[in-house]
Amino acid sequence: MSLGAARCYPPAPDDQERLRWRQPSVQFFVEILHELRRGSVSDTPQRHQRRAGPRGRRACDFHETKWPGVLVELTELTRKGSTLYAKLRFTNKGDKEIRPDFYYRDTYVLDENNKKYEVLKDEKDAYLGSVASGYTYWWGENIHPGASRTVWMRFAPPPAGVRVVTVQVGTMDPFEDVAIQN
Repeated sequence: MSLGAARCYPPAPDDQERLRWRQPSVQFFVEILHELRRGSVSDTPQRHQRRAGPRGRRACDFHETKWPGVLVELTELTRKGSTLYAKLRFTNKGDKEIRPDFYYRDTYVLDENNKKYEVLKDEKDAYLGSVASGYTYWWGENIHPGASRTVWMRFAPPPAGVRVVTVQVGTMDPFEDVAIQN
């Protein structure tokens, strides 16, 4: 029952028990465990996912990636001015240094009508997002075990009426039904 939540909200990486209880993800587990003991939780995993209501999920889902031990989390999807701003966090839960990467040409937002909104480029044809040193079209960075890297990007925004989208980053599994924050 809590396995669905565990995959979306992994435990805190630190080993200090007193700090661990301050982590929101741990508090979420504790609440679910109490509900399980009382018998007030159904065994449907969707019940345990944090949702933003009928408008879609908040940006908070963890996805496993093709790189062993690396999880990616969509931490933000917000309309900012005339752009749509996205932020991802790559976390290495493995025991080896890993270099995840993706190309911006394979990264986009998809609305419910299957219209694509791609990562924006500047006047020099460089993508507006975190890029690998010396490059303008992809991101890739070594991540040590237990460490994280944050990546940002700006998309052409969908119309104001579009509230829920799919976010595709490179060849990773898409983040589906993500609510756009205003």
